Amino acid sequence: MEIVYLLTYLDSQTGGMERQALQLAKRLRKNGHEIFFITCAYLGHMSKEHLRIVDKKEGFQVYRIPLVGGARYLNIVLYGLGVLALLFILRKRYDIIHAHQLYTSGVVAGFAKLFLRSKKLVVKNCCGGEFGDVKFLNILPGSLWIKKMMRRAVDEWIAISEETRKEMVVESFHPIVDIPNGVDTEHFYPSDTAQKTALRKEMGIAPDKKIALFVGKFDPQKNIPVLLEAMRNVRCNTHLWIVGDGPLRPSFERYVATHNLGDEITFCGTVRDVRIYYQVVDLFVLPSRAEGLSNVLLEAMSSGLPVIGSDIEGIRALATHKVNSYLVPLDDAPALAYAITHIITHPQEAERIGNEARSSMVKQFSIGDIVKKYDKLYQSFIF
Repeated sequence: MEIVYLLTYLDSQTGGMERQALQLAKRLRKNGHEIFFITCAYLGHMSKEHLRIVDKKEGFQVYRIPLVGGARYLNIVLYGLGVLALLFILRKRYDIIHAHQLYTSGVVAGFAKLFLRSKKLVVKNCCGGEFGDVKFLNILPGSLWIKKMMRRAVDEWIAISEETRKEMVVESFHPIVDIPNGVDTEHFYPSDTAQKTALRKEMGIAPDKKIALFVGKFDPQKNIPVLLEAMRNVRCNTHLWIVGDGPLRPSFERYVATHNLGDEITFCGTVRDVRIYYQVVDLFVLPSRAEGLSNVLLEAMSSGLPVIGSDIEGIRALATHKVNSYLVPLDDAPALAYAITHIITHPQEAERIGNEARSSMVKQFSIGDIVKKYDKLYQSFIF
C-alpha cells in the first residue's frame, strides 16, 4: 500500500508522536508499504539542512510546509493550505492518508477527503484528557460543523487507549479500532550490572550515585514544576536528570537556582540516544497532567526501570500501582517526593517493579505486534 503520514512536526520539535510514526513507518516499509511524510518546519527554529521543502528522513521522503515562529493564526492557515495543496498535487502517490493527530492534521485531512473521495482516511486520537485532541477540537471555531464533516470523511478512527476511545465514542466517531502505541523491546532493554557499571564509568558517574530521570518536552502538559518542587523534599541522596527542552526551560532553571537545587538537578537538553540514559539511571518519573499512551513511559518500562507517574487515565493504561509502577496523585509534590525516596531506599522492591514493567511491555506493547495490527488495518482497505 502507498500511504502518506501527516504530522505537525518532524525534526524541529520531535516528540513521542513523531518517534512513534517513524518507528511504525520503518517497520511497515519492511512489509512492503511505501510511506512518505507531510509535515511543517518553523523558520528560524531549524538547522538549514532541515529546511528543505523536500527532504529525506531516515530514508523516507518528507515534504515540509514553512511556518513563521510566533504567528499562530497565520501558521494555522499556512499549514492547512499547504497540506491540502500537497495532498492534491501528490494524489497519485498514495492510497491512504494517515493523520497522526486528530485536531490538527486530522481536521485538515478531513477537508481534503471532500475532494479526494477515492482515498482512505485513518485518523489517530493521540492524546486524551485536559490536553487531548478532542478537547482542542471542541474549542475550534465551527467545531460542530467540523465534527460532522469528519464523521463522514474518516474511514477508520484509531484509539491508542481506553480514554481516547471513550472520548471518540462520546463524539460518535466510528468505526474505531484499538491500536496502542508500541515500543521496540529489543532496542529498549534492561542493562545488566556489568553493562550499567561500564556505561556509568564511561559517563563519569559514580557507581553508588542514585539518579532519577525525566524525559519530555518542556510544556505545561508534562507538569515539570511539580517534579522540581518534589526534589526539594526527597529524603535520600538522589540526583535528577531532565532530558528535553522547550521555551519554559529558563523559568525552570530560575526555580532551580532560587531554591539552591543546582547540585540535585541537571538539565541535559535534547539527546540523540535516550536509550543510554534509561540504562544508567535508577528510576523514571513522569508527573504529567495528561497523556495519550506515553512513548517515554513505554521506553522506560521496556528498559526495566521502576517508574513513578501521575495517577491519571493516560498513565494507568500502562501502569498499575505497586505492580509495575508507583502512581501518585496529580500535582501532589510531597507524595511524589515520598515515592522517589521509597523507590531509592527499597532496591529489592524497585527491582521487582522494574522486572514487572519490562514483562508487561514485552507481552502487550511490542512494536512487532503493533505493526501487525496496522498492517491488517491497511490491508482491509483493499477491495
